Amino acid sequence: MEVLSLTNKLLIVQMKTSKLFLAVAVVLTLGATSCKKEERGVRLTSFYASSEENISEDDNKTYLDGGTMYWYEGDLVKVWGSNDSRGYIYESAKGGEPSTKFEYARTGSAPILDVPFSVGYPSDYWSDRNILTLPSTQQYAYGSVEKIPQYAYSESSEEFTFRNTCGLVRLNLTHSNTNIQRISITTNSHIYGEFSVTMNNKKPSLTYVGSGGKTVSLVCPNPQSISNGRNFYIYLPPRTYSRFEIVMTTDDNRTVTKIANGAIVVERSKITSITLNQSDLSFDDSYPCLSGLFSVSASKQVKFSGGNLQCINGTWRCAINQYDYLGSYSSTAWDLFGWSTETTDYGMSASTDNDDYSSDFWDWGTAINPGAANTPWRTLLDDEWTYLLSGRTNATNLWGMATITIDASTTVQGLVLLPDNWTTISTIPFAARGSVNANRLSLSQWSQMESNGAVFLPAAGNRNGTTLASTGANGNYWTATSASNTNAYYMGFASATPSANRSGGRHTGRAVRLVQDAN
Repeated sequence: MEVLSLTNKLLIVQMKTSKLFLAVAVVLTLGATSCKKEERGVRLTSFYASSEENISEDDNKTYLDGGTMYWYEGDLVKVWGSNDSRGYIYESAKGGEPSTKFEYARTGSAPILDVPFSVGYPSDYWSDRNILTLPSTQQYAYGSVEKIPQYAYSESSEEFTFRNTCGLVRLNLTHSNTNIQRISITTNSHIYGEFSVTMNNKKPSLTYVGSGGKTVSLVCPNPQSISNGRNFYIYLPPRTYSRFEIVMTTDDNRTVTKIANGAIVVERSKITSITLNQSDLSFDDSYPCLSGLFSVSASKQVKFSGGNLQCINGTWRCAINQYDYLGSYSSTAWDLFGWSTETTDYGMSASTDNDDYSSDFWDWGTAINPGAANTPWRTLLDDEWTYLLSGRTNATNLWGMATITIDASTTVQGLVLLPDNWTTISTIPFAARGSVNANRLSLSQWSQMESNGAVFLPAAGNRNGTTLASTGANGNYWTATSASNTNAYYMGFASATPSANRSGGRHTGRAVRLVQDAN
């Protein structure tokens, strides 16, 4: 009989300077019984996490292009054996070093587990041995990142190697007299929610499976000065992102938005660096207007914002593209609002009682630019929508329904509004007052129309409480005009002619597209 001890199982580690080598050598604490190899399971009481020799740098648990990452005392991991799907919690007994001992975190005997073993860090991100839930909100940590998710898998009980499941985006920001409170990243792919984890050549691979979204926010509990430059780290699933938007919010609620000109590549266990200096950041006007001029009265023209209004994790913004909409309900991601009042926080309420929205209107434009005496953004009145659709010169020839093909699997239906001075593009057959089937536009064709001033309002549907309806088929856009204490006016469209002066319950969630006065 051989009794395994803690001492003769501890790996001797030779740390490499400025590298993040962190793997796991499992030490099994067994009772004074037989340890024959033919035994089915082992009682896992504790194990050690330390660096693993003879592993290439990008295979190590926390290798991220240099730097240092340490375990904290009280770190929790979840461990599974092949014979149990529940998962067991183990806790770090010591912090502040790149190696530590993990012990079974509950009273009583540690579990007897069969190989293969799986280990997930942090424990609260893992609901199953191969399901990782990435959060929509991450916490700022000076010079590092909190709780970057890790996964270890082994078909033997002798040793584990932890590996990153994500890559890091490092934002280096510099702007005088500015303190950052929150940073949000929005992409074309899901970056929080549930992901299945599979091993490919001993490296974890993530596949989105649901319950998530495309915006992640980094929150700073204490505002961080960027006057002399500062790094902010956000972990994302590894992939190539064709659309990448960064919204930075200051402690006095100013925002600035930057959209990448090309694809952003995030690699597992690597750092993607993005630097924005004083000349790149303007906190005065985060969302420039589109170029087209639209008459909303005999003496007034407006310019539209570049996308529908959204509030993601408390950050107000315009959608990246005119055709974007969420298409789902979440208590942290809104683009279908009840009528905006003080008591409903700009209509971010799931109440279905119209009386809850009976107070005075709060213009959504002040949400984008809070505290401004004369906010440049505002919501159109019902009379202004009516004039735009049917009162301006040549009005009936300045709109049409359309379908935009985004990619091989994605199309978006909606309403195209043409500016007052629209000039027909000979290479694009667009029929005024045409249907979604008559006006089928490729993404490049739409981009050309957009650059000439056209506006697209997607058929984002509506919301009743937490339930969405008519998504992709109907468009309903709020006005700033009340109809009664329980109703307000909106502009709507489906396959028929769009019209304003429609009255509906204030509780209904509808889309919002802001404008700025041009003169």
